[in-house]
Amino acid sequence: MPGPLTQGTEHFPHASRAHDDERTRAYAALDPMVARNEEATEGLFPPGADAHPRAVAEEIVRVLALPAGTRPLRTVVDFSQAGVEEVNEVLRRAQEDFVTRLGFGELLHVRTAPALEAP
Repeated sequence: MPGPLTQGTEHFPHASRAHDDERTRAYAALDPMVARNEEATEGLFPPGADAHPRAVAEEIVRVLALPAGTRPLRTVVDFSQAGVEEVNEVLRRAQEDFVTRLGFGELLHVRTAPALEAP
């Protein structure tokens, strides 16, 4: 689950503005909010954060190197400290509780079928 990346992409320069004049005029009333968003986005990252897509590739490599059956369902690469890990944990507990209440809790600990695991 990648968070915002400030390097190696053109996401931020192009994310907040339309690329044609008609839409730009139609949304002109939102310009002050867009400017505030751009300022706020710049302040999301701690000093020295290297929010580069390379970190996503490195995380993929790390997860793939884990033994089958131990890989996490989700992993987060987010330099903005948005609390995604905490939200994922709350979601995981809620889903686990729901599945357990349905009577299928034993399935929560089965990560992959043995016949499907890579050698």
